Amino acid sequence: MRKKIGKLVLCLDIVLVFLLLTVLNGSAAPAVPDLPANAGYSLTLSLNEKSTGPSGTKEVPISGAELTAIKVADLTVSGGAAEYTSIPAFAGLSVNYEGMTTDQSNETAAVMSDMVKAAPQRFTAENGITTMTAVTDNSGKVQFAGAKLTPGMYLILETNRTGAAKNFEIISPYLVSVPEFIAGEWITNVEAEPKMELVKPPQVHEITTTRPPQTVTVKPTPVTRFAQWVNTDDGTRIIMWSALLLTTAGALALIVHKRREADLL
Repeated sequence: MRKKIGKLVLCLDIVLVFLLLTVLNGSAAPAVPDLPANAGYSLTLSLNEKSTGPSGTKEVPISGAELTAIKVADLTVSGGAAEYTSIPAFAGLSVNYEGMTTDQSNETAAVMSDMVKAAPQRFTAENGITTMTAVTDNSGKVQFAGAKLTPGMYLILETNRTGAAKNFEIISPYLVSVPEFIAGEWITNVEAEPKMELVKPPQVHEITTTRPPQTVTVKPTPVTRFAQWVNTDDGTRIIMWSALLLTTAGALALIVHKRREADLL
């Protein structure tokens, strides 16, 4: 009987292991297809002011913003998985591009932006860095394309501004992949629309008063001085009175003692 129970438990264990492996295989990430060859990649950035009114949401293009795209990592596909490899200038950051969340991506972009601002001469085409710069036109758009735009991760910065762009806050640095992998396929023509915010006017605080101007005389604050008590006596009188007090007290105590003895007799 025990042997039958043992075989039954063994069979159940095998079935459970098989089901577990099946679930794990089914939940594994699907294989990433190879990058499209000669796809003609492009990156289009659009800057618009959005306003909501009775007729719906209206978009007004923002011209005059100089945007720069700096390649920070190369993109390849190996063994059915996408791999990003940082270029030497950013290799020290040890960034895991494949598993980044949106917040981590924005934080990484901010760090990279600070690196570029601190030493702009390092991140130029002369130093082997892929850098592309363009200014938004009347449609609020810039487009990067051509042989320089190869698969990889790009840092987007606003590096200058003229015209309508001056009315808006500088866009926050961010990262964008070219191409993008969405719904199991590579999107070769990437489009992005950074969030735009109007420049906030400085706050002016006005003080209105109906009272006529008054002249206020400021008097110096009196300084409180503590008196220093100086003893000019030589101490002779104090000693004399102390001795007299002790003698009187002793005599009084002796008289009280004698009267108690007399009463006892």
